[in-house]
Amino acid sequence: MQTVAKDSPRAGAQDSRRARRYRSKIEVTVEFAGRRISGRLYDLSETGLSLNLDHAFFAGSGAAITIKSKEIGVINAVVRWAKDRRVGASFSQSSASMAQVKAYFRFFHKDVVGNS
Repeated sequence: MQTVAKDSPRAGAQDSRRARRYRSKIEVTVEFAGRRISGRLYDLSETGLSLNLDHAFFAGSGAAITIKSKEIGVINAVVRWAKDRRVGASFSQSSASMAQVKAYFRFFHKDVVGNS
């Protein structure tokens, strides 16, 4: 699996995100309120992620979710926005999930991160 650095949507536009995001197609399962929804990790950074799910997602901003994948393991996150089947979530600054994602970049994507 390869990740690609995501450029700003408009040439010359300022990107207000705290961390650079990398495109991905990692298969995931999202757990929320006792339900499981399959999907793909659309992009990933050291502070958050966005998902494309197979079905509509009905969790509001602030909801705690769990994302599971073979590549990254178990990630706990908080929903920041959800629209139909797209979801954006962040990790808390002190969370084990944030450290886990940093390790994923460090050990599995040195070539991608190093060329940033």
